[in-house]
Amino acid sequence: NTRSVTNMEKMFGDATKLKEGNFSDWDTSKVKRMGYMFQNTKALESPVNFRDASNVEDMAYMFQSSKVPSVSIGNAGKVKDMNRMFEGALVEKVEIMNTSSVENMESMFTNATKLKEGNFSDWDTSKVKKMGHMFDRTSALESPVNFRDASNVEDMAFMFWNSKVPSVSIGNAGKVKDMNRMFEGALVEKVEIMNTSSVENMESMFTNATKLKEGNFSDWDTSKVKKMGHMFDRTSALESPVNFRDASNVEDMAFMFWLSKVPSVSIGNAGKVKDMNRMFESSLVEKVEIENTSSVTNMENMFASATKLKEGNFSDWDTGKVKKMGSMFSRTSSLESPVNFRDASNVEDMGRMFYNSKVPSVNIGDA
Repeated sequence: NTRSVTNMEKMFGDATKLKEGNFSDWDTSKVKRMGYMFQNTKALESPVNFRDASNVEDMAYMFQSSKVPSVSIGNAGKVKDMNRMFEGALVEKVEIMNTSSVENMESMFTNATKLKEGNFSDWDTSKVKKMGHMFDRTSALESPVNFRDASNVEDMAFMFWNSKVPSVSIGNAGKVKDMNRMFEGALVEKVEIMNTSSVENMESMFTNATKLKEGNFSDWDTSKVKKMGHMFDRTSALESPVNFRDASNVEDMAFMFWLSKVPSVSIGNAGKVKDMNRMFESSLVEKVEIENTSSVTNMENMFASATKLKEGNFSDWDTGKVKKMGSMFSRTSSLESPVNFRDASNVEDMGRMFYNSKVPSVNIGDA
């Protein structure tokens, strides 16, 4: 009978030998504090099922580094902090009902390498501000993640880094500024994110996401993004085209589609981009259109070994500031578009520029 308890904070913290308890019989309806409650319970074999957590305000670090096998929490409607709640835990299944007040989910499941299942798609995340590293290294995760409202989240960096999550759908991410390495190394197959209008950093966002097939990338607002280097690097299963209509603040696109299977790419207003080094090297891209290349200084190996590349608007490009063009179109063995660079006045290297290329005609002005 725990019906009168109001404070369970750190109740079993560092109880490293604890194996068994009748936690699922407990009445937790009056409890306000559960932070650190089972932290470092490294031997725990009993599941935890709290049917009523309606007065709890804090669950931060609650199961950090615990061996708890499964957790079910009913009505967590007043909880504001779930920061690192399951970090490093060996939990396999998590069910939490009513997350409508939560503001912090940062690193909530970081390194929870046994986590397979959760009711994440039922969660209300409308008040959450922090989601960085949330599912980082959840390498057994089989449940999809669908957050319909992420309208207050500001940080999603490393959110699914090296995760096995199969699909992710995020609605209204309009305040998020950082998506750096969000899916790096993840085995995700489908990604849909609505409203990316505030994002400034997409560097390495999908690097080595080798199972990624589909995404709504052509709907994204990238007008504030500054970093896109390595963004789709090694996305070797990608079937969706990428169409960024406004890249007017991006400064770096080096290695952006390196070894990617992306079928086509269209980028509008890349006027601040300086580095396009190896941007499409060894990719399977077939069509590329980039508007405004007036600030680019490095195009070295840009399309090297892009053997499927057929078409591009290369003759429209402003190459007046480019210094490096070595191996730029090397081994573009399907290329059908002509190349006409009217101003190459700053280029210092054109070695192997069209080595083994099928390019039909080349016109270079002021080399």
